[in-house]
Amino acid sequence: MGKTETTPTEIIRMISAEATRLIGPWPSNLDIFVFRVDDSWECLITPTNNPTEAKFRDAALQIGLSLERSFKLRV
Repeated sequence: MGKTETTPTEIIRMISAEATRLIGPWPSNLDIFVFRVDDSWECLITPTNNPTEAKFRDAALQIGLSLERSFKLRV
């Protein structure tokens, strides 16, 4: 089964929605960036020293990794 194609904006929405569902409202200081790398894509999230924001960041990165197995970036 092939990967579903989606846009960076859609991937960002999926990541933030799932992290919000798991942890609570998304912190305003965290930004998510999704971009193509060769035949795949990468997700970057703003670094933080705030422990509360760090929980969101860690969860969002794990969610991004799980989505990478299912979605191909369309640009």
